[in-house]
Amino acid sequence: MERFQYLNKRLNMMYKKINNLLPLFALIMFSCNPMSDCCMSGPCVHEFREPVLIIESAEDAENQPIDAVILSDITFNGNEISLQYLMTLMTENIQVEDDRATCTIPCGFGIEDGTYAFTAWSTDTEPKDFNVEATYGSGTGGCPSFSDDGTRLSLSF
Repeated sequence: MERFQYLNKRLNMMYKKINNLLPLFALIMFSCNPMSDCCMSGPCVHEFREPVLIIESAEDAENQPIDAVILSDITFNGNEISLQYLMTLMTENIQVEDDRATCTIPCGFGIEDGTYAFTAWSTDTEPKDFNVEATYGSGTGGCPSFSDDGTRLSLSF
């Protein structure tokens, strides 16, 4: 009889622990959208689906396409962005060496809407300053949320 009471007491303790964890389990399960591209736990995530500024093409003075440009002196809303910091944000097709970034076109960078300015050039062109207001064209707010359809830019030298 004692053994039965001991087992009954242990089972009751186990049920209480499981019941305490059920709300947490339900929160995790219902905050995950299996229809999305990724399934993350937690009720509120924001996904940047592409950079806010995308350099789609570049051409020289003779309208010949340029495959890669070098970027330097990048600023966001008037504040200098270090290339090391830039690489911690979303980037596509950008390699950093010393004080410049090589953009293999198409390339992109940034995750915040605002004014981006930079100097760009290629091996066959002179440096030229560019200033662009970059914004996401689509997205949703709330939880979860996303930003997509960054500003497209064509560089002409």
